[in-house]
Amino acid sequence: MTEPLHLRTIMGSIERRGIWTVPNEVTARVLMGSIELDLREADLGPDTTIEAHVTLGSLEIYVPRDVVVDVNVDTFAASVENGASNIGVGSARVVPPELSVEEIRAGVVVPPSIDGHAPYRDPARTPARRIRVTGSARLGSCEIIPLDRGETIHDHARRLREHLRAHRHF
Repeated sequence: MTEPLHLRTIMGSIERRGIWTVPNEVTARVLMGSIELDLREADLGPDTTIEAHVTLGSLEIYVPRDVVVDVNVDTFAASVENGASNIGVGSARVVPPELSVEEIRAGVVVPPSIDGHAPYRDPARTPARRIRVTGSARLGSCEIIPLDRGETIHDHARRLREHLRAHRHF
């Protein structure tokens, strides 16, 4: 899409939200600060990689719920939460990544094959948008949170609580 985006903060904060074009490669470096990336209204390509390096700080990435998110972040005394992988709370990871964006938005779910594996991938089908988060976190946190447009973090927490209540096993 465009040139790589390099975000770096030391003892400060950076926020990107609203309508903006996200390049295929984003580097986010945090040292004793915070970066907040809101990708819900952003123009995302089919494959975006966010390289995160967090030390004594936080990185929060708000993603649309129709995006597949892969996280591979090394940690040392840090936390990495991929809210997009929670089953049943509207994340794209519940849906096979072979589905097109239109099918995911429409709520189409292809049943698994007889042996329980994902169905055959149709090569003609357009794959869903994918975000890869890689890098490292040291004494900090990296959170990926799936939200709809206009939805707040409190709405997300409420949706998560309702899901947990509905799936209690006593």
